[in-house]
Amino acid sequence: MIASGIGIFLIDQSRKRYRNAIRKISNSDVIEMLTQNKMQITLNEFTSISGLNKDDAKYKLSSMLAQGILSIEYDEHYRTVYVLSETVRSVLKSPYYTKLQCRVSDSDVIRFASLSQGKLSIASLTMKAKITVDEARNKLDELHEKGIFQMIVCDEGHITYHLNDPDLVRQRIG
Repeated sequence: MIASGIGIFLIDQSRKRYRNAIRKISNSDVIEMLTQNKMQITLNEFTSISGLNKDDAKYKLSSMLAQGILSIEYDEHYRTVYVLSETVRSVLKSPYYTKLQCRVSDSDVIRFASLSQGKLSIASLTMKAKITVDEARNKLDELHEKGIFQMIVCDEGHITYHLNDPDLVRQRIG
């Protein structure tokens, strides 16, 4: 009985570490690194560029591999090389692809949320920050990956983002 409790505790701790590791750097930041590095990177290169420790870097790359963003190839020395998947490469090469430069800062988004009882939707951020829907979605997803917001899918199917820090809601940052 005690052994199974310890096992559950260890699994829970492992999951928390995995979640924290993949939130330390956004997928878009990793894609940016890869585009600047011939669309490929090794674990050691990623560790040195990102500043993550080896375990966290491995978790992040594995997460992106599972999402289909990355694929694995091997170099002439049989080392594992992470490359952008063909799907992502085709999107990046598409003439319709335009990289969105988000014109709103993290602190502005957090301030908007704190003034709205800690909740934001993509539409409300679009109106408050006067940015496009895509920019709002990207910014909220980025802050969700960093652990600032929790993503809530309501019964009706729409998504709201809730601040994880309740003190920010009480302070009403102005």
